[in-house]
Amino acid sequence: GSSCPCFDPDAEYTFEFLQHLVDYNELSLDMGMAFGKMKLGAAIRGQPIRFIAALRSDTKGKSGDPSSPPLALKHVKCLWSFDLWHESLYTGG
Repeated sequence: GSSCPCFDPDAEYTFEFLQHLVDYNELSLDMGMAFGKMKLGAAIRGQPIRFIAALRSDTKGKSGDPSSPPLALKHVKCLWSFDLWHESLYTGG
């Protein structure tokens, strides 16, 4: 394979931002009509929300394959990572 960055049409790319559940302006989780919005500051104990992009380094498993071993940190290479801080994390939620 090439060492240059490229798009592989046979690879599986997965993206999840949870934008339909998380209000990043209020740092809250929308639990629907039954429970409403839940503030996340206290639930995550003042820690930031981490966003990462990672590349799976093992080739033994594919998502959704029940015979695949569980994905572990040793199976991924971090491409980039950043933390999302919110004012509620400083004030205890």
